[in-house]
Amino acid sequence: MRQAWAIGRAALGLAVLIGIGLLLDWSVVEQTLQEVNLAWFGLALVGAITANLLCALRWADISAFLGIEVPKARFISLYGQGIAINVVLPGGVIGGDAWRTSQLPHMASLRTRLESVWLDRLSGLWALALIALIALLIALIARAPNSLWGEFLAPWSWVYLAGLAVIASIPIFYKLGPLKAGVFSIASQVITIFSFWLCLKATSGSIELLSLLFIAPAIFIAAMTPASIGGFGAREGASVFFLGFLGVSAEAATIGSLLFGLTAVIQGVIATLIWSVPKVQSEEEPPNASG
Repeated sequence: MRQAWAIGRAALGLAVLIGIGLLLDWSVVEQTLQEVNLAWFGLALVGAITANLLCALRWADISAFLGIEVPKARFISLYGQGIAINVVLPGGVIGGDAWRTSQLPHMASLRTRLESVWLDRLSGLWALALIALIALLIALIARAPNSLWGEFLAPWSWVYLAGLAVIASIPIFYKLGPLKAGVFSIASQVITIFSFWLCLKATSGSIELLSLLFIAPAIFIAAMTPASIGGFGAREGASVFFLGFLGVSAEAATIGSLLFGLTAVIQGVIATLIWSVPKVQSEEEPPNASG
């Protein structure tokens, strides 16, 4: 059953990518790829790594709040392992989250371990919604002449706004952890969105950062769905759809999203290499070290 589910998720992700491919002008894709700015992509990679380090610290604080006392370095290691697993497994963030849950100390109950990972995800989602609403408020106050004012704020978009408002209000009814974890959440999500913006900038995809701060939750939530191969698929589809409202071409949105996904792949490779080092050392260690 698990194998069939994994194959189904991968097939769905592949179908999304093929569908996007049919929409693209491949001569434009080729030209865009040739003109990708590697400096912007390098900065995006640094930002993505920084954001995930903050996410790991957020998870550590939430876990400590729930009574799970583990050194912060362990949380950073497990978070990196989760990224590596998400890159390898065909779909969504479920595999990495399951791994993180299983590797927490078993002296804590399964419910507590599950809650720590769940609150970690929920805190990130809350921060995304809050950032989006603040970005929109800034645009409205400043009367910024961007597409936040324009066609994206069509009548149906009020459903999106209502969803953001509900998510942003979660802490009123349900405590997501200590205040410091919330600060880490906001900082990590701002940096993550900035990294995505840099990836789009690397493809000459013209979009205002304020606009991306507003629409990023829709893209990132779609990216969490299991319709992907190693994280690729749903995110690209959502990028083409939502960024199209903000004037970004399908080609730039697709390549920018792929570059952003590549930052996760690189982090997954780095985490895998670091993860494997202790195993290699333990295998090479002589049976009697004192001798």
